[in-house]
Amino acid sequence: MHRPTHTHRRVRLLTGFVSVAALLGCLSIGPARADVAKLAEQLRKLDPNVLPQDEESRRKHQRALHEYVRKGLTRANHASTHEWRAVETKADWEAFRAKRLASMRKRIARFPEPPKQLRYRVTKTMDGDGFKIRNVVYESRPGLLVTANLYVPDPLPSKLMSAPAILIVHSHHNPKWQGELQDMGMTWARAGCYVLVPDQLGHGERRQHPFKSVDDYDKPFRVSRQDYYFRYNTGMQLHLIGDSLIGWMAWDNMRGIDLLFQQTAVDPKRVAILGSVAGGGDPAAVTAALDERIDAAVIFNYGGPQPETKFPLPDDAELAFNYAGSGSWESTRNIAHSAGDVDRFLPWEIVASIAPRALIYAHEFAWDKDRDPVWKRFQKIWGEFYGKRDKLASAHGWGGVRLSSREASHCNNIGKAHRKHIHPQFEKWLGIRAEEYSNRRPYADLVCMTDDVAIELGAKPMREVARAAIRKRTQVIHFQLNNMPRTLRCSMTLGGWPDIPTAPVLDEPRYRVRREDAAKPLGDGGRTIQQVVLDRVGVPLPVLIFRPSMSGAPDTPVVLMLAQAGKEALLHARAQAIATLLDGGAAVALIDTTGTGETRPGRDRERGSWSTSLSAGAMMLGTSVCGEQFRDVFALCQYLETKGMRRVVLWGDSTAPVNASDVNTRVPLRVSQPHGSEPAGATLALLQANAFGAASIDPARSRKLRSKVKAVYVNGGLANLRSILSKPFVHVPHDAVKPGMVFDGDVEALVAAIAPTPIRVRGVVNGVNQHVIDDPLREFYGIARSVYGLEGADKALDLKAGPDDAIAAARWVLEQLKREK
Repeated sequence: MHRPTHTHRRVRLLTGFVSVAALLGCLSIGPARADVAKLAEQLRKLDPNVLPQDEESRRKHQRALHEYVRKGLTRANHASTHEWRAVETKADWEAFRAKRLASMRKRIARFPEPPKQLRYRVTKTMDGDGFKIRNVVYESRPGLLVTANLYVPDPLPSKLMSAPAILIVHSHHNPKWQGELQDMGMTWARAGCYVLVPDQLGHGERRQHPFKSVDDYDKPFRVSRQDYYFRYNTGMQLHLIGDSLIGWMAWDNMRGIDLLFQQTAVDPKRVAILGSVAGGGDPAAVTAALDERIDAAVIFNYGGPQPETKFPLPDDAELAFNYAGSGSWESTRNIAHSAGDVDRFLPWEIVASIAPRALIYAHEFAWDKDRDPVWKRFQKIWGEFYGKRDKLASAHGWGGVRLSSREASHCNNIGKAHRKHIHPQFEKWLGIRAEEYSNRRPYADLVCMTDDVAIELGAKPMREVARAAIRKRTQVIHFQLNNMPRTLRCSMTLGGWPDIPTAPVLDEPRYRVRREDAAKPLGDGGRTIQQVVLDRVGVPLPVLIFRPSMSGAPDTPVVLMLAQAGKEALLHARAQAIATLLDGGAAVALIDTTGTGETRPGRDRERGSWSTSLSAGAMMLGTSVCGEQFRDVFALCQYLETKGMRRVVLWGDSTAPVNASDVNTRVPLRVSQPHGSEPAGATLALLQANAFGAASIDPARSRKLRSKVKAVYVNGGLANLRSILSKPFVHVPHDAVKPGMVFDGDVEALVAAIAPTPIRVRGVVNGVNQHVIDDPLREFYGIARSVYGLEGADKALDLKAGPDDAIAAARWVLEQLKREK
């Protein structure tokens, strides 16, 4: 065999040096050249649009996410109807019901163990004509107290377990002291019943905001509606820990049943729950479905036609009716996962699960009884399957929601006109013979909480109780992160982000190329720009790809720039950074993920926006906007790999303005709000980095996707998700929050898991969109610093508070690519 001479070895060595030098030469990180500024100006002037821009096309693109959600809800409706039609016997129904109840229990909350003995205190007792009112405070969870008025007969029943019991769930209009609630409490207490009227979570004495009167804010606002509006914030906060507002409400109600059962005169076989109009029927139905101690339920405006439903219903209502409902900011009406392909539990199925116990299916206004497909299903369940047709009744009013109070049966909770349908059934089912009575007391008389009781029972705001629920879990996660290899760390953290797929799910390309234009020259120097449109779920994904040279050198590194504002905002705000990256030899890809940029469904991102409704609708389907955007970015990575771009840098950014430290973020809802954060870009970059890290668990998948994340840059993301639980105010968009997203991995866990991948973190904000300063930031990311230290990569974690300079960030990216080479 011929052995290489010293000269040959020297030639090979020099050739190797030349090859490395050539590669390093492609990645320039020296001072910005004059043409970089010129290139940046060209980028700013580019038309960022990839999709057709005629009016009809733009409207279609902006409705793309809406259509995706609408089709998913329609699919859920048809699937429910199809499965219902296969139910022919009582056994079939009970199997159908068991599956729905199991899904609902799984999705609405991680319920704690119920207390063996409920802790409660009576803080005041008032005499009435044939009744007494006890002001009560009971503990639903450690530190979470429920204020309630307990109406009892006077004199008290002489026999044990002889009195019926009623729990009334109020509407979102007013809390427990509202007049109709007092009327019902007094009327049924005089008839020998124990009647409990608690404040729902977030209402009345349990409000989770500070706006009790006009004096609490220096500008006009709707004082009486703040409890209702703040359901939005409370619902988002509970979603963080994998629970829901309706789940916590139902738990409070079940503990209210405990309280009634602890009254020795209460008959445990005669217990009813009433769910008022406008947000009371929802939690009452869930409570009755879960708690079989309840013998009768009156459910208003839930499970079937709503006050907004147009009557008469169509002849094909069985197929055409929207059983699932639709997304909105008020989460009790559109429960996450309720219309999913796997865990489905539609409102009518929840109400039907009460069978064979007694039900009054109630409507605030007029009702199309003959065509209501839900009523027909109830008749089959109660009548044919259980032979209990006498345990099914209805109640309704007249007119419609858009008519005046003289033309329609408007009420605040349950009006006298509606109660006339209830009294006969209660007499028949529960032996209650009642005559209407009213002698309303002032609000101050019905206040339950005292300072002494609050201290004795350890009263806490809901958000503190929620934080305590995840504190131990967070400690476990941090221990595991310190003791796991990278692949397992990444897999574990992704598990805490529901609907974010882990490695095995991502094997197959799940996108198609709608359009792929030829690359065109971009200024001087051989750079190019290419327009591409990808598609995953019917939503177009417009992409701009900038390459540093026309030839497209093999294995060109690519920087994926992600932001909620989309590629147009990035082109304007980060033009200098993009130019620096191109000048340094890196390609840049910009994408409008689902619901952003050219497919953005409007500019408003606050509580009542279309964007919020679509986010809530996606959650009903068992997915999330963030989950869909994650899949969009992964699809782009797959596409870029087919073009030879396998070395990936993830750049997650925000162009949203940040609230200065002196800005008042303590603001009522439905008035002008402080700036909201836009953390989606940073979140997506971290999730993608974890997905690439988890990929190597599956060797087969690793062979299919050979791309590697070489560095991660995040700017303007949330310091951690738990910061959303620190105050009653949430200046974060709805689609930034997914159910359970902190349970197995908050932001600092996502950062820690990818060690030793170089990462630069800048500009992080808290839940009210204000910059986090250095000391708290280092504390928040303690686990990340620990894991990077264990990996011997302390310097790879570049963590600083405050805003960043985009050009400096671009040079940092090029430096990481140069080191990697």
